[in-house]
Amino acid sequence: MPRIVLPLILITTVVSLLLFAGPRNRTTITPFMQKTDSGFAVLELYTSQGCSSCPAADEVLSSIAAMHNPRIIPIAFHVDYWNRLGWTDPFSKAVFSDRQRHYAAQFGTESIYTPQLIVNGTAEMVGSDTRKVEAAISRALTSAPAGSIAINRVTVTGQQVQVSCTAGEHTAGQQLRVILLQHRAVTSVKAGENKNAELVNTNIARDLQQAVWSGSGASATLSLPVGLHPAECSIVVMLQDEATGRIAAVQQQAL
Repeated sequence: MPRIVLPLILITTVVSLLLFAGPRNRTTITPFMQKTDSGFAVLELYTSQGCSSCPAADEVLSSIAAMHNPRIIPIAFHVDYWNRLGWTDPFSKAVFSDRQRHYAAQFGTESIYTPQLIVNGTAEMVGSDTRKVEAAISRALTSAPAGSIAINRVTVTGQQVQVSCTAGEHTAGQQLRVILLQHRAVTSVKAGENKNAELVNTNIARDLQQAVWSGSGASATLSLPVGLHPAECSIVVMLQDEATGRIAAVQQQAL
């Protein structure tokens, strides 16, 4: 099955998989709960249910999410470019693939791949490489935030989620992005490279919107998928520099 990767990334992926191969229940990440740093780590995993290399990275993300560290925000963005290869990922969206392509342009790479993990918008690595992931999180947690945001109100009306927030000092080049997360889902895959597998996904991005500024505040409206209860979801708001990709501040709140 063809891979959608750069040659260098392909080599990195193969090496990483060899290093971290083994029973999936042995996936471990060093706990960060004891840390008192003021920084944060937004982990964006670009993944797909149609990619056989992705479940290992999905498990790393799930392991981190299970720590319930409020300073670490794991997000799984399911891309859509694997859908043509046999299995349509029910959580995939073109907007998530576009976000990954924007990062690729910022990193100066020629293509995109899965599973790719991006930390705070500035560091990228193979999502199943636990040593690199741990190191990136540690660096992020010791870096002071470059901005501040607060979620003022979240209202759910039918299938709409309205979010209003306030940002501290920010530049014209910074955008507020709002993400609706589904905490967990189990999918029986019927085709593609993970055929007959039962995949568990965590912190799944279901919608992504750019908030509209009004003075120091901003608001956004997101769509709650039909059949998904608000109690299964949370909202993430991040202040991000459009030019560099750096995430200056982040907040998360359960619905």
